[in-house]
Amino acid sequence: ETIGRIQSDYFYPQLADRNTPQELQEKGSPDILEIARRKTREILDGPDPGHLDRKIEQEIRQRFPIRLERENSG
Repeated sequence: ETIGRIQSDYFYPQLADRNTPQELQEKGSPDILEIARRKTREILDGPDPGHLDRKIEQEIRQRFPIRLERENSG
C-alpha cells in the first residue's frame, strides 16, 4: 500500500532527477543548474501568461527592484 501511495500521491518536480551526481556525470547529463537555466530561458522566451492584471504588476514593480523586463510592462 505504501508503494502505491508513493506512486500516486507523491509530486515529482519536472526539474528533479533521482540519479546520483555520479550517474548523471557518467550519462553525460547536464547538471541541475544547467537544466534550470534552460527551463528559465524557455519560460522567459515564451509568451506572457497574463497571470497578473497589468495594474497589479505595475504596483509590484514600483515596490520591488524587479529587473526582468516585460514587453509593454509600462
